[in-house]
Amino acid sequence: YDAYTSALNSLILHHQTDYKCPAMSDCPYTGKTLLEKRELPLLFAHKRLLTEMSELQKSPPVGVSGSPRVDDILTWDCVIFGLMDTVMEFGTFELTLTFPPDYPFQPPTVKFLSEMFHPNISADGRVPLTNWSPAHDVTKILTDIQSLLSQPHLDSPVNQEAAQLYREDRGEYEKRVSLIIEHIRDNSETEEEDSETGEDS
Repeated sequence: YDAYTSALNSLILHHQTDYKCPAMSDCPYTGKTLLEKRELPLLFAHKRLLTEMSELQKSPPVGVSGSPRVDDILTWDCVIFGLMDTVMEFGTFELTLTFPPDYPFQPPTVKFLSEMFHPNISADGRVPLTNWSPAHDVTKILTDIQSLLSQPHLDSPVNQEAAQLYREDRGEYEKRVSLIIEHIRDNSETEEEDSETGEDS
């Protein structure tokens, strides 16, 4: 336990130096020479997420990206691009991953910020992570969701309307998804134009 605590204390110093984390300025960890056992899970989560961030940057998978917020390593902003040759092909979808203090023993909360219509995505954008394992990491989460977008799990839908339409009228389902993707793209282009206009002025 003492050796593990010492290693995590070193991690805190590294974290304070190389990655801005507001918790380090006013949390119980700061200034301590010995950590309490109840504090270890959060530090383990921080260490795990720092490792996953490094691995994702070194070997980024095709069509997904993500990184923690500068002021909160437990919250990640991510982007998923739809797979080629599927109805999602031209989609660019923004989402957040919010990790619990006891990650990876509990899964993160996944929430799409982009408008979505999908059997496994709730009306408020949430995606339940079923069959969770501590061996899963950010890369697997994002690539699994990327595959899920074009291959819904109809045995566990959370959006019944989307699931029913997918089963009964695939063409109409894909038409509705395509309209949403077009809407997302139009909004993104408008935001870029507004940003450029603001910079010019």
